[in-house]
This record gives sequence, C-alpha cells and structure tokens, in this order.
Amino acid sequence: MGTALDPATVLSSRAEPRVLALTDAPYVGAAVSACDELGAVMLSHRLSEDPASNAVVCPVGAGFALAMLYAGATDLPNEVTHLLGFEAAASYPNGLPAERDTSWSALQQSMQRLDSPSALEGFDPEELPERPLLHVADRLLVVRPQDPKAGGTVRQDYLDTATTWYGAEVMETDLDHAKESLDAWANLHTGGLVPTSAMTVTEDTRLVLQNAVLLAARWQQPFDADATEEGDFHRADGTTSRVSCMTQIAWFPVVFGEGWRALRMLYANTDSTLAMDLILPDDVVHPADLPAETWAEASALLESEAQSTEAQVRLMLPRLDLAPGPINLKDVLSSIGVELGSLPHIGDELGVGEAIQQVRLRVDEEGTVGAALTEVNVGVLAAPLPEEEPIGFSCDHPFVLRVVDRASGVCVFEAAVLDPAAE
Repeated sequence: MGTALDPATVLSSRAEPRVLALTDAPYVGAAVSACDELGAVMLSHRLSEDPASNAVVCPVGAGFALAMLYAGATDLPNEVTHLLGFEAAASYPNGLPAERDTSWSALQQSMQRLDSPSALEGFDPEELPERPLLHVADRLLVVRPQDPKAGGTVRQDYLDTATTWYGAEVMETDLDHAKESLDAWANLHTGGLVPTSAMTVTEDTRLVLQNAVLLAARWQQPFDADATEEGDFHRADGTTSRVSCMTQIAWFPVVFGEGWRALRMLYANTDSTLAMDLILPDDVVHPADLPAETWAEASALLESEAQSTEAQVRLMLPRLDLAPGPINLKDVLSSIGVELGSLPHIGDELGVGEAIQQVRLRVDEEGTVGAALTEVNVGVLAAPLPEEEPIGFSCDHPFVLRVVDRASGVCVFEAAVLDPAAE
C-alpha cells in the first residue's frame, strides 16, 4: 500500500501517554454500554435516511473521537456526559473527568492488544495477514490560519491531556497543506480503505481530530471458495438481487430471540476474543422493524454461556463489500437532542464545525477487513455549529452483523445489510 508523505510537522510535548488496563477502569462497562447505544442510534439514523440502502457504522470509533474531543473537560453538556456513558449528577471516586477518560483510554488500549508498531508496513487490504490486526490510532492536527492575528488558539493543556489519555499524535500544518495532511493520515491508518478525509478545511478551522480503526482478520473456520455460488437475496421490499453466497456446515454458538436468531463466528488467532455476530430476522423484514436494542441484546446472549447453544449450522452468508458513504455525526446526535456546542477547554471561541464518519467493510471466504475514519473539525464559531440436522441460517434476506471485541465487550463495526449486491 503506497502512502503520500504527510506535510505536517510533529508538535513537541512533555506529556506521556498513560498506560492502562481494563482492570484499572472500574467504569469501563459504562463506555461499552455507551458504544452500544451510540451504535443503535447511528444505525437507526442511517436506515431512516435511506431505508433501501445498506448501513455500516463504527460505534467505538465515534465514541473514541467524542471522548478525545472532551478529554479533560470539566464543564460539558449533560447530554454529552450521558452520551459517553456517565452522569453529571453522580459522584465518582476520582472525579467525573478522570473516570471518564480512564474508561475510554483503557478501552482503546485493550483493543490495541492486536496491534503492533509495524502493522501498517506493507499492509495490503487484498491480502489478509496471518495474525489478526485491530489497529486504533488518534491524531490532532492543529491548523495555522493564514491571518496570524486571527483568534481561536488551541490550548496546549488540551493537546497534552489528549496525548496523556489517548496517545494522540499531535501535529501542525498551515491551511494550504491541511487537506493533504488529513488525506495522508487517513489513507495510512485505514490501510487505504478510506483514502481521503471528509473534512472541509476553511480559514475558521483550528483543529481536526482524527480517529482510525482498522480490522483485518481470518475466520477460525473459513469458507470453501469452491462452494460459493450465485443465489437470490430477498430484499425487504419483496424484490430480489443476485449475490455470491458463501456456504458451510459447521458448529457455531447460536441463540434465539423474539422474531430473530443469532450466530457467532470467531476469528482465528485471537484466543476467541474477536468475533462477528450475525443477527437474522425470522421473516423477510426491514432491520428497522425490530427494536434498535435487538442487536446488542443478541451479542449479550451469545456471550452468555447460559443462553447460547453450540449447534451444527448450515450457514449461508453473502460476500459483502459495504461502503455506503459518509455519515454526519452532528445530525445523528442532534436527532437525540445532543448538541456539540462550544469547546472552552480546547480554546476560546471554538466549537464543532463538522463531525463525520466514513466506513468500509468487506467480508469474504477467508475473513474480514474493515476500516473506519471518524473526524471532528474544530473551528472558530461563526454560527451555531444442538440438533441431528443442521440448523438453517441462510442470510438470504436483510440482516445485521456486528464485529465484537469480546475482551472488552465493545462493538467495533455494525452493519445492516439490505442488499449485498449494492455498496
């Protein structure tokens, strides 16, 4: 994978990233639950915008970006505090800001157990690595305005705080080279799957936050490519499309809910800590017709040994290559009454101009490769900113999939597949 040279320069800082384990974060479960809620809202919003199109989101990427945006903040809207899994009125042993950042930082570092400093060297999204990769990276790009007298200076203590908690790379560039720098970083840290930034950099831009999540992992039980054949996929509107259907008969954990069934597929060489959950409605219905909490409930039941059953399954799963386009996180959050207003902890007169996520997810016989880029544009506020016979599990009609990090319980990618033949 070729990468363009980044014209930005590194800003020096005395801050050192804090090393945390999940056991250091007693409230990490709150962050995981927040990701479940955020994922449900993002997926529902996307499906309501375009009910006939596929939807794929990265809840944890959005969560990391928002947590980093408010790193160290002591005065933020109650709705944002709740969005990140905490309550403004509650009492926390080390104070709300510290417990919030500890939780999100520990969650991020837990996911990075499947990462390495050399993971991106020679990475090819067309060739799955033998060892699984789950890469998470953060960057803060300070953008110098053309007018040296322009206001809206980014506070150094905020940059240091984001580095301490989230290991964020802090860089600086001028306005003319900002887009080039954003594109280069996006392309590198998403393995080329999201090659360009979605940010519109203007004279008002002072800072852009970038979070990247990159997954590449092989199935523990791969499909036989020779068994893949063309078949019908039944859309929610009653029409059909022709898709490439992967099939296998194997043993999987399965659970059954009201109007749906779910199955868990494990990825290889992860000590069974990384999985994809497939949630299939019993009937040909639109995923939005089921309660939004269904998807997280299915994953929770699959995780519960008391609820899940290992069964022999005749599985049919379409090949997927999902890239439905950017999702506007400001619109998503506004739909639930959350406004990302002013950011005094980052700098005077600064607020959120844009918040956008781009995701691509591919599933084939060998495994899964997916990437998400979540970006926030911070600028000067000019305006309001078991059976004898195998159980049938044919994903031949709309279904939902979730890539789950079982070590932390967080959902990495979530998708509603309306038509595998489309992006």
